[in-house]
Amino acid sequence: MKKYYERYWEKPDKAAPVTDVTTPKRLKLLFETIGEGKKVLDVGCGNGYITKKMVDQGNEVIGMDISANAIKEARRINPDIKFICCSAEQRYPFKNEKFDIVFAGEVIEHIYDTSFMFSEINRVLKNKGLLILTVPYHGILKNLYIALLNFENHYDPEGAHIRFYTVKSLKKTLSKYGFCIVTAKGILRVYPLYANMFVVAKKRRNVK
Repeated sequence: MKKYYERYWEKPDKAAPVTDVTTPKRLKLLFETIGEGKKVLDVGCGNGYITKKMVDQGNEVIGMDISANAIKEARRINPDIKFICCSAEQRYPFKNEKFDIVFAGEVIEHIYDTSFMFSEINRVLKNKGLLILTVPYHGILKNLYIALLNFENHYDPEGAHIRFYTVKSLKKTLSKYGFCIVTAKGILRVYPLYANMFVVAKKRRNVK
């Protein structure tokens, strides 16, 4: 997995363009939810584009990514922000209950060991802290569209997405790791098909 993302970020000018039509909607919801004055961990920060936006809003943010190439680029662009090279699937180099908010934007669909990831997020989040996720949506209408018109491309065995969530399945998964969803909103690309989910979950309990 690490090798895949190192290759992805070898040419940062061609990686992770923030040009999708849903991006402004996702960012608006994110910034409204976070506010200011929070300690935030940005998991899967890439080149630090969103990390910098959260800092500019008045938050103390640390960016974390599996790719050393991505972190190198993030540090070059944002020398005053702290970035750490660390996989979401290994122990995070932070003490327990350090952060008010953990943000993982378009990350969990790429993760093999979600059990470890959500356990670590639970550990580093303060009690009643927020986990904010954006993730591709897979509901009935979208799955029908994919099955009829785009199955081979969408489920490309060499594609980066390895997990597929609905609100129901994500709620069930998060509840196992001490989280309760408080907000789940669909983000449209083309009506009536949601492209993404914006999910806010509150930490209710610690998990071992």
